[in-house]
Amino acid sequence: MPLDLKKIVFSNEEIQALMVNFCLRTNVSMPETRIGEVELLWEPELQIDIKFLSKHEDGYGRTLSFTNSEVAAAVIMYCRLNKEPLPKTAEKKLEPVGDDAMALCLRFPWGEMWNKDHPGYELDEISTGPEQSQKVPLAIKVS
Repeated sequence: MPLDLKKIVFSNEEIQALMVNFCLRTNVSMPETRIGEVELLWEPELQIDIKFLSKHEDGYGRTLSFTNSEVAAAVIMYCRLNKEPLPKTAEKKLEPVGDDAMALCLRFPWGEMWNKDHPGYELDEISTGPEQSQKVPLAIKVS
């Protein structure tokens, strides 16, 4: 059976933006300094560390760490904020892209579930003979 995938890739700068958005929307206290580094750790599961620059000396001061579930929530919030549709029926997974980026992978259902749940599915009425018509797939939207 074919595999229907969509990947949304987030650069390190976008990961920084979506994590800051998450902090602001969930009242996570952040230091009043600049972010020095955003580090993605994938073992044993995804964790993102945001290292803030120190106010008084060289190097890093405070580090905020986010769990896999917090990162997933941040990605979903960011997609909604930017009006990127995330179908409920799609399987969602975060995967590494190189050393400092990640992708949200969406896998859409096929088979019996495909007809009613696939986001690109459209029905149109066509004639199947004299005085008969039925709903059939007309087109698949390509994004």
